[in-house]
This record gives sequence, C-alpha cells and structure tokens, in this order.
Amino acid sequence: MTSNNFPETVVVWLDPQRPDFGVKLVDNVPDALSALHRHGLEEALHGPQSQLWKSAAGALVKADVEPNSNNLRSAYETFLRLVKRAAPVPTNIRLRTSPRGLREKVEAFFVI
Repeated sequence: MTSNNFPETVVVWLDPQRPDFGVKLVDNVPDALSALHRHGLEEALHGPQSQLWKSAAGALVKADVEPNSNNLRSAYETFLRLVKRAAPVPTNIRLRTSPRGLREKVEAFFVI
C-alpha cells in the first residue's frame, strides 16, 4: 500500500480573517481534500482563484486514486499554490509550526 503523505507539511490559517485563531497542518491528501471545503479555502472556488482551486482539487483527487510519487508531488504543489494565494501564512509562522524535517524526526521515535 502506498502512502498518501505529502513531501512536506502545508500550513493553512484556520481563519485568514483572524490570524490569531491558529493554523492547520495538512500533510496528506485526505486532509488536503477536506481543507478545500474550509479554512478559508472554500471561498476560493467562487473567487479569483477558482481555476487554482479546481486544479488543486483535480490533482488531489488524482493523488487519492493513484498515490504515486508524481501524483503526490503534483497534488502537494498545486495545493500549496492555492494556500499561498487564498490563505497565506507568513514564513516565520510556517517555519515555527512546521519546520523542515519535522515529520521525519517524529516518525523516527516510532520506528521499531
């Protein structure tokens, strides 16, 4: 069975209008598909980023059906592009909440 995890975590504002409200860490295809319909991203479907939203949705569905490395990379990149346009997170907060290599460090604790 192939993993459906992204190569890196995507950080999304829970409410872009209230940055103090927090963030959501999205690191796999099912969570990204779910995030398309909330966290400030659902409005993008009917706004100026509608084509980007549709591209991300298509890439995520394709990665969900066929979770190979190319599809996962494409889904990650299109989802990240959407998040950066529709619900941007400042770099300093992104790095604080999801530093590079965090998943690998955490997973290393659970390797038997």
